[in-house]
Amino acid sequence: PYPVKVGISKDTVRRLAQHRKEKGVKLYVAHRIDFRCEFDAAKAERIALDILSPWRVNGDWFSCDARVAISAIER
Repeated sequence: PYPVKVGISKDTVRRLAQHRKEKGVKLYVAHRIDFRCEFDAAKAERIALDILSPWRVNGDWFSCDARVAISAIER
């Protein structure tokens, strides 16, 4: 599987460009959820990061299929 990044961003386009530049690889957004408030987004992120911890490579990057990460985020 390709590396999967799970995270929160107010500006997804800018953040994606930043990651592309830093990593030097082609990246894309596989899934996006618009939350009503930052608290809900942060809570969903924490839960997803905990669920995905067996696949953690570094920080909030994971070595799993994007569908696994999407499923964790949607819980």
